Amino acid sequence: TGMFTFAVLVGFITDGITQKMVELSSGMTRVATSRHTLLLGWNESTVRLIRQISVAREEYRKMAPPWKRTLYFWQSFPRTNNICRGKIVVMCSSKTKEEMDIAV
Repeated sequence: TGMFTFAVLVGFITDGITQKMVELSSGMTRVATSRHTLLLGWNESTVRLIRQISVAREEYRKMAPPWKRTLYFWQSFPRTNNICRGKIVVMCSSKTKEEMDIAV
């Protein structure tokens, strides 16, 4: 009976981990409410907007890298905003995460 109980316990743990991994890979997880750029919906200009945001991030990183802001603290650097810092989250009900990843 001890071996059977252990096998059932291992089965429950394995099933829970598998379900969590499926949720993570399909994009069905909770989203933090701060430091994110939230795009609601998906249309033909969404991919262009995501690319423009990534270009803006790269430009900001080139202008004011973290080591430079720390080392030259007396100098003025452009202020950061959520677009330059946060992750991009797209809320869409008509496409799956895999379809959106392929499009981007």
